[in-house]
Amino acid sequence: MIRNTLLILLLVPTVLLSQKKEKKEKEVKFDSSYIKSFHHDITFKCYGNFKSNDITQTEGKNKALDYTINNPFKIGFGVSYKWFNILATVITPFPIDEYKKGKTNHFDLRFNIYGRSTVTDIWFQFYNGYYLKNSNDVLPGWNNPNAFYRRPDINVASLGGVLYFNLNKKKFSYKASFSQTDRQIKSAGAPIFGVNWSAFNVRGDSALLPAMIKSTFAPEQRVQSITAITLGAGGGYAYTYVFKKHWFASLSGTLFLVAQTYSYVLQGNPAPRVAPGLGFNFLSRGAFGYNDDKNYYGLVFISDNIPLGRRAGSVFNYSFGTFNLMYAHRFSLKK
Repeated sequence: MIRNTLLILLLVPTVLLSQKKEKKEKEVKFDSSYIKSFHHDITFKCYGNFKSNDITQTEGKNKALDYTINNPFKIGFGVSYKWFNILATVITPFPIDEYKKGKTNHFDLRFNIYGRSTVTDIWFQFYNGYYLKNSNDVLPGWNNPNAFYRRPDINVASLGGVLYFNLNKKKFSYKASFSQTDRQIKSAGAPIFGVNWSAFNVRGDSALLPAMIKSTFAPEQRVQSITAITLGAGGGYAYTYVFKKHWFASLSGTLFLVAQTYSYVLQGNPAPRVAPGLGFNFLSRGAFGYNDDKNYYGLVFISDNIPLGRRAGSVFNYSFGTFNLMYAHRFSLKK
C-alpha cells in the first residue's frame, strides 16, 4: 500500500510536468542548423539493460566493504511520442547465478524526462539482498572461490530526484542522445545548473561489517543502519561531439554541494545518533553511437552517488547507475 501511494505521488506530478512541457515545446525555439527535431514522429525502442547498486565503507584509500546486487542483464522495449517516453525491461535472457551471488529482490522505478530546457530525473528504489564483491580481498581465510559472502538481510530504500537547466537550449539537445527524439547535427555544449534531493536508508539484521572482521573495527564503526536526507545544488557542463555526420559522443557531468542529515544506528546500541554534514556528490551521464533521421544505435549510461557521511574514520557511500545498449527506429506520422 505504501509503495502504491508513493508511486501515485510520483506519477501525477511527472505526467503534469510532461504535459506542461508538451504545451511549451512549440514556444521554445532552437537553431535548426544544430538540432533536428523528430517531436511528431513515434519512436520504438529495443534495448539491453544492466543496473548497478553499491554500498561501500572505506578506510583511508582501501574499501573495507563493497556490497552490490545480483541483478542480471535484461532486455526491454520502449516507445516515445511527443512528451511521452517509457521503457520497460521484460526479458531476462541469461540464468541468474544465485549460488555464487545470492538472490536480490528489487523494485526499481526511474523517470528520466528530457525537455529542451530542462531535464528531470526521479527514482524510487527498494532492494533486498546483497553480496560482498571484494570478499577475497577483505575476508581472511575466505575459502570459497566459487561464491561471494552474501547478506540477504541487507535492505535499501531510496527516493530522490534531480532537476537540470540547460543554459544553451538553442544549440545543445539532451534529447538527441538520451530520448532519441532529436538529432544533434553539429557539435555543441552547454553549461548546466541543477538541484537535487534524496532520502535514503540502508539496514541489516546486524552490523554491515561481516562477523569475521567486525572485531578489527572500533565499536563506533559497526554501523547497522544509516538514514540520510540530502538537499543540494550544483553545476557542470554537457557536450556532444558529432563526427562523420551521424556519429556522436556525448558526456555530461554535474558536481553538487549537498547539505545532509545522517542518522546512524550501531549494533548493540539501538539509539540513533544524528549528525548534520556537508558533502559532494557527482552525477554523470553519457552516450556514444550513430543517429540518423530514422535509426539510432547507442550505448547510454547514467550514474549517481549519495554520500552517507563519515563515522570514526569510516566513509560510507551509496552509488547506483544504469547502462543501456539501445536501438531505436522512428516512424513519421505526418502522412
